[in-house]
Amino acid sequence: MIAAAVLVVQSAYLSAGQRCTAASRLIVRDGAHDALITEICTLIDRIIVDDPFADPAPFMGPVIDNETADALIDSFAGLVA
Repeated sequence: MIAAAVLVVQSAYLSAGQRCTAASRLIVRDGAHDALITEICTLIDRIIVDDPFADPAPFMGPVIDNETADALIDSFAGLVA
């Protein structure tokens, strides 16, 4: 179950949202979804998001520049509105 959870987390987080690589569907054996979700949550809680040279080393960091950050904020505000 841990190996499956690792693959799910890598699919969702490996590229830090910079491109569309995440799986859109998972096929999970009947009755195994609760254990898988628990393992995924455990792994996600360990992901470090920080500046590129932070200590400990982050898994992922901020977007590439301020222009991109502004565009993301504007896009989010549009969705909220």
